[in-house]
Amino acid sequence: AVSAGPTGVDGFYLSLGEQYGVPLSRIQAIRSYRIADEELPVVIFIAQKARISPLAVAHLRRSGWTWLHIAQYYRLAADAFYFGMTHPVGPYARAYRYYHAHPRSEWRRYALSDREIVDQVNLRFLTDRYGCRPEEVANWRAQGRRFVDIHEDLRARRVARADRRYDRREDRRDDRRQDRDGRRDHGHERDRR
Repeated sequence: AVSAGPTGVDGFYLSLGEQYGVPLSRIQAIRSYRIADEELPVVIFIAQKARISPLAVAHLRRSGWTWLHIAQYYRLAADAFYFGMTHPVGPYARAYRYYHAHPRSEWRRYALSDREIVDQVNLRFLTDRYGCRPEEVANWRAQGRRFVDIHEDLRARRVARADRRYDRREDRRDDRRQDRDGRRDHGHERDRR
């Protein structure tokens, strides 16, 4: 079977680091700024888009800056956070109504709330990481689920799929061995006759 690896919040940190190429020690350093778990992807996302240290972003956030002000400081606007979704629900509805009602050239003017930025960045992180549909994450968020919990469910589903693939490969390998052994046995029977 496939190893499940760390679970819960530790699994969230590990997946975040793997997805964005950030060492776990750097994530721990960001956490030392008292950044909420669900905001860690935002720190890393803005830092990578702006090509700066995540610690600089974490410092501004801890100093009381909103995510929008931090993004604007690094010349990022609402269009940087957009992630394609056909049927937005729950916390995504307001921003996506705006996105769908205005040409992309006007998206920069939209003032995303902190919650909208956190939701959109985590939507991107989880969808990219696990290859699920964005609507699936949006539906879970509409039910009030936390991102760390959604991550855990998606991670567990990936592990279960990998286990099933591994089991199917093992079954096919066993079938091939049995076929091979069966052919050998039949060949010996002919020799004995």
